[in-house]
Amino acid sequence: MSEEKLRAAMGDLLALVVHDLRNPVATISANVSFVKEVGAGDDEDVIEALDDVETALGDLMRGLEQVGWVGRWIAGQASMEGAAGDLRSAVEAGVRRTHTSLSVTLPSEPIEVGRAGGALARVVELLVRNALANAAPETVHVIVRDGGAEGVVEVRDAGRAIGEELREAAFTLEGQQILKGRADGRYSRVVGLLAVRTLVDSLGASVEADGQDGDAVFRVRVPK
Repeated sequence: MSEEKLRAAMGDLLALVVHDLRNPVATISANVSFVKEVGAGDDEDVIEALDDVETALGDLMRGLEQVGWVGRWIAGQASMEGAAGDLRSAVEAGVRRTHTSLSVTLPSEPIEVGRAGGALARVVELLVRNALANAAPETVHVIVRDGGAEGVVEVRDAGRAIGEELREAAFTLEGQQILKGRADGRYSRVVGLLAVRTLVDSLGASVEADGQDGDAVFRVRVPK
């Protein structure tokens, strides 16, 4: 089997796994919500347990989405489509998806980029979730600025920065296991940084890790 056919077959396999697992996860989630509404009563331990299950199911569903994106990327397809639009709107949508109050700095004027929309919002969400896993929420700051030929998004936090020798590998398939075993790797659940790479590729954008301990930076550049 050629490498191209092998990649396509791997992408199809991952897509099938994601499809088959989404339905039972959705069913469990719906029933947990139902029990919380009508059957949990006033037992605080039961309510807490159901909240934990609900949180875990949310993590699992996001993980399945990420595996789906990686599968399409491996098969040589766009992970998600991105439409032209205002960079600020996509960033705000991504921050909202984290359900966390954060410091966000936006320019007063729109920054129209060639591809943004849902794909860019999910990039921002994943990078913010990585920041929240490695630093206190009050230290996480999202900055949007006009970079001339491109729009720039930075996610900064007061956590430990990715080690300089790991920064090129941080967003690659090969680098995921290395990141997971390093305190300065800032590995994201379900290869989240690789999922970021697949999305920025579909946008024709780029992503990099930068900064230093106490001022860690993820930077995304989106062409206009």
